[in-house]
Amino acid sequence: MKFFNNQSDKYLIRDATPEDATSIAGVHIRSWQWAYAELIPQWYLDSLSDPEKVSERIERWRTTIENKKPKECLLVLELDGVIHGFCFSGTSRNDTVLTNSGEIYAIYFDKEGAGRGYGKLLFSHVLELLRSAGFRRMMLWVLISNASARRFYEQAGLHMEYAFKNDEREGVIMEQIRYAIWF
Repeated sequence: MKFFNNQSDKYLIRDATPEDATSIAGVHIRSWQWAYAELIPQWYLDSLSDPEKVSERIERWRTTIENKKPKECLLVLELDGVIHGFCFSGTSRNDTVLTNSGEIYAIYFDKEGAGRGYGKLLFSHVLELLRSAGFRRMMLWVLISNASARRFYEQAGLHMEYAFKNDEREGVIMEQIRYAIWF
């Protein structure tokens, strides 16, 4: 399904296919490595490029695309035919929130796709899809220390909910805060 295509900039927002798993994994890794460079230990970010970890991530994304649940959506944003961003969303995975909540599980852009307004386009498409799917609220988790992402979400109309969680990966604790918007 195609959502947006601008011939002058040659960008396209569309549903991901299993063939996109390698590109999505690459964007995911590269975006963490540049966007979190000051926020997460460098050794951890460097370890994301380990060939075994890259293969595992590609397979996870392929499986995710092939086994999407009802109301889940994985969109990619292409620039000149190359995927530079993606967003994965669906029903909220948090049992403590209202039952009619959607969640953005992941939204990432590599450095070449960031800061050009494409994130706003992709984000607005995802919000509309969640609204169309019957959700009345959308939430997401963001690193507390990620000031630029928090500004982006606040400018998009989301509000901090003062709910916190920690995600631990290989001994690295990632403190997160929940943001949400009501439709």
